[in-house]
Amino acid sequence: MKFPCPKPFRVLKSVSPALMALAVVWCNPALSRQAAPAIDWQARDSARLQTCLAMTETDAEAAYEEGLAWRFSGGGQPAGHCLAAALVARGSLEDGAAMLLALANAPDGGPDPQRALLLSKAANAWMLAGDPDAALAAINRALELAPGTRDLLTDQAVALALLKRWPEAQNVLDGLIAENGRDAVLFRLRAETGLQLGQYDAADRDVEAAIRLAPSEIDNYVVRGRAREARRLRRPPD
Repeated sequence: MKFPCPKPFRVLKSVSPALMALAVVWCNPALSRQAAPAIDWQARDSARLQTCLAMTETDAEAAYEEGLAWRFSGGGQPAGHCLAAALVARGSLEDGAAMLLALANAPDGGPDPQRALLLSKAANAWMLAGDPDAALAAINRALELAPGTRDLLTDQAVALALLKRWPEAQNVLDGLIAENGRDAVLFRLRAETGLQLGQYDAADRDVEAAIRLAPSEIDNYVVRGRAREARRLRRPPD
């Protein structure tokens, strides 16, 4: 589970709208496929946390008040998780990300999959806050704890693209697409890396694959327009 996109959030000024859309898409719980791992908390605390996380999607302020009260009463790690999620949902992105990082590194942070999940959430918050460097550091640490996790690798590719580290992003995407060639988002992002690297034929193939897989997705057509403009200009469009 990842965060609902906070409103308002700061748009990254230095990257294309297509890449910003890719960064934002991973915070949308409707599009996330990352399941929360089993944790050691008592069933009551786990249920309360899930209620709080659901609340962040509908009433971030109420979730924040719940997190504060729960933590003040000694709620420990699950209360901190609730509070961090509420901070992100209400737009306090850096504060939420920093709290998630602290939770992941705490002695009671849970098993490695749980720590990786917290780091992934921190990374998503940092990407939305305009700090892909911090996001990439969190993702890389999460991959040490949960090697080969597809959602984390996808997040890694997005962070690398936001940092304009195009060849590295492309290498990650090549591996992901080789394992599963049915994800339009991956083809769309690889098309962007291709046009940035001057690989116009490859970019065209990838964007057409994305459109075949998701013909109603507007961002696919945005990237196709960028690929055509890059070919015309013989350089990446602004």
